[in-house]
Order: sequence, then C-alpha cells, then structure tokens
Amino acid sequence: NGTTAAHASGSSTKISAELATVTSDPNAVWDATNKRFIPRRLGRYLIHGHLQMASMATGRFCVAQIFLNGTTNVGGGGTVGTTGASSPEADTLIFYNATTLGDYFELFVYSGDTVSRNTNNANVYFEATRIGDVQ
Repeated sequence: NGTTAAHASGSSTKISAELATVTSDPNAVWDATNKRFIPRRLGRYLIHGHLQMASMATGRFCVAQIFLNGTTNVGGGGTVGTTGASSPEADTLIFYNATTLGDYFELFVYSGDTVSRNTNNANVYFEATRIGDVQ
C-alpha cells in the first residue's frame, strides 16, 4: 500500500498515492505510473475497488467509483459515515472488445463530507480479473 492522501469534499478525486504496492500483475495490465488498469486481452473483466476514508462526519457519505478513461463513472458504491472510518466499495463487469481496445480504468472517490478527508492507505485495493471471453 502507498501513502495516505487527502481528498476534497464535493468532488470525485483519483485514488493514486494509495496504490503503490502491486501484489500480482502476471499479464502486465497495471500501469504503475498512472495507477490504472489497462486490459490487454479481449474478454469479460470484473473490476473491484475498495477504499477506506479514515474519518467521516456522522451522516456524511463517500462513494468509491470506477472511471473509464478518467471521465465516465462505470461503477460505484457508497457508505454513510458514522464517526470514524467509512469503507465504500465499487464493482463493475466490463465487456472488453475490439471497439474498446485502449480503454483504461481507474479508482476514484467522491466525498460528500463538508471538509477534505484522508484515506486510510492500509485499506485501499483496486483489482481486475478476466473472467471469460466476450460472448
């Protein structure tokens, strides 16, 4: 895992500094410089992101988001905070075919708190698995 990072309230910001450790990348699909997943084979992929905001105000929320090419939200899930850590997760199933070749996927967070909040870098994960051929 990388370092803790602050994320502004009221906007989607990329999870980057937190993603320094790669545990497995046998097919060279992780771009460590830009912190993004780039599929290399056609097929169906399950993409999962998990993060933890170190502290959220009671009743405020945060949303983990998976973005396509840095602009389009293709999956997300959120949690409403209690005083303390909040751990949203995002999942999406993509069909990667010849028309999507070159696309990439990144993990973002949207904070609905009133102030910037930090991630807990020990609990940030971004993973992708090829689960089959395009049907």
